Amino acid sequence: MKHFLVLSLFFLSWIITKGNILSFKTIPHSNVLLFQKINQDSIILLKTKNRIKNYAKAQKYDSAIFYSKELLNLSRKFSDSTYLEEANFRLGYYYKTTGRLEEAFTYYNNSFKILRDISDSTSAASRLTSMANIQKGLGDYVGSKITAVDGLNYLKNNLNFKRISSLEHIISVCFRELKDYQSALRWNEKALATLKKTKEDIPYTSLVIIKNTRAIILSNQKKYVESISILSGLMTDSLIVNNQKEYARLLSNLGYVKWLENKNNSVSDSLLQKAFLIRQQIDDSQGLIASCIHLTQYYFDSDKSKALRFAEYAYSNARKRNSLPAIIESFGYIFQLKKDVNEEAKIYHEVNEKLKQVNQKNRETYAVTKFENDKLIEDNIIKDKQVLIEKNQKTNYLLGLIAICFLVLLGGYFFIQRTKRLKKEKESAALKAIHETEAELSRRLHDDFGGKLNNAMVMLQNKTDVNEVLDVVDELYNQSRNFSREINVVDTDENFEEELIEMLRFRTPSDSKLIHSGIKDIKWSSIAQIKKITLFKVLQELMINMGKYSNATLISIGFSATSKTLKVDYGDDGDGATNKELQTKNGLRNTEKRIRALKGSITFDSEKGNGFRAEIKIPK
Repeated sequence: MKHFLVLSLFFLSWIITKGNILSFKTIPHSNVLLFQKINQDSIILLKTKNRIKNYAKAQKYDSAIFYSKELLNLSRKFSDSTYLEEANFRLGYYYKTTGRLEEAFTYYNNSFKILRDISDSTSAASRLTSMANIQKGLGDYVGSKITAVDGLNYLKNNLNFKRISSLEHIISVCFRELKDYQSALRWNEKALATLKKTKEDIPYTSLVIIKNTRAIILSNQKKYVESISILSGLMTDSLIVNNQKEYARLLSNLGYVKWLENKNNSVSDSLLQKAFLIRQQIDDSQGLIASCIHLTQYYFDSDKSKALRFAEYAYSNARKRNSLPAIIESFGYIFQLKKDVNEEAKIYHEVNEKLKQVNQKNRETYAVTKFENDKLIEDNIIKDKQVLIEKNQKTNYLLGLIAICFLVLLGGYFFIQRTKRLKKEKESAALKAIHETEAELSRRLHDDFGGKLNNAMVMLQNKTDVNEVLDVVDELYNQSRNFSREINVVDTDENFEEELIEMLRFRTPSDSKLIHSGIKDIKWSSIAQIKKITLFKVLQELMINMGKYSNATLISIGFSATSKTLKVDYGDDGDGATNKELQTKNGLRNTEKRIRALKGSITFDSEKGNGFRAEIKIPK
């Protein structure tokens, strides 16, 4: 707006002075002052922008960030939306470059909202692309997919095929990480077809990246021959050979896929090592993480010390890039390869918590923006007068309903207060009765199994094969013992802590690793008996559920307490489950009922293919 005003005033001065006199004396004095002020503001903003660009060119990103914030403050002061968007964009870009993805996401989002409001859909889609890439890099594949789809909506009827292809490729990668390989392949094909539509020169690296992703998806589907064919074909191109970063990526992936196809082939090791050395030479820390993970997997069974060395090197590069998902992934291998992992377990827990917080904050940040987007669309659609009348009628009905509810609540308030204490006592008594019933049921069922053992003796009398009878007896005994452990009485006295740890170890599959922390820091004697029993039963149900359905290799359980609350964080790296699947599991629904009976809470966080987490809070 200010740039337009400057040009307008200049044009006005030219008209007034047309002919012989070219002087600001012919312009009213107030207009001259306004022109001078606006021009001075623009010069200050432009100088600041150029200073930022110079620092960025010299890779002095701390200084670039400092002056970008200065540009942000100046653009607010001068009410210049163009430079306000520029400052937010630059802060997003420099924070992303320096690995501070949480801040980068926020500033990209601010930039997007300005572009959206001025209807610059192409640039708005570009910011959504950057935001989706950040979410993908942080392992929030569901959130990334949502943001990328929104970006595509801004590019409807748009001919910017390179940007559209980039968003489609992000969606493809997210589907692959979520293990939906069929959808991943479909979106990969879309991205490739879209890129080929552009009339401009196709960015060769973009083409290679999409084809490389296709090869990885095919390898995930165990179509190794097709995958190797794509990767081998790409490596014959001279442009790729001269691009060390992309060449190393293809080398590493080719070596890895060949190893997946045949663990005893003679070339995988040399391909993986060559890619690793190239990435070391060009200081490609992101690529080194991928190489180290590939080499860790390659040596995992044949040379544990080498595998551990590469896993620790992957962790080192992940810390260098501040890549939280890569840190967690490298720890997954370190925990399996290293005996003493106490320090790593502490860092793992902290990083895991930080990653959850960052992803949650990013989702909340964009949730508000997405709501604003939807609201703008809704405002453009709702123009009909009848719709407004119906809306007002609904509002009136809602107000009437609220008034009725308020009166009902007010009438019931004193009744609720009076019965609150009695209700708590009844809940505790009921829960205690449930536990006593479970213990009695355990004893009865054990007797039933004893009867079945008697039947096995009858089989012996009927001259049934002795080995068959012994197998039945052994199976029934183990089943009886396990069931008794599940529902038997819990020792809530001084042995509670030891019994809880033993239960967790017993329920951990032989091929999985259990990490627990903080359990010895809890003052269990200060916690009510009924609450200890409930916590024991709930954790037992989570471990049983994990053992049956999860295929987890790593289970993490953290205990912590405040003066008022006992908190337990459970997490595993298993298959996870959808919300629909969680709702159908009776055991998990029962855990919710147990915790709610104590006025506590249990929150599940799971996505298919992305692990399972639960947060339990019980008032002390």
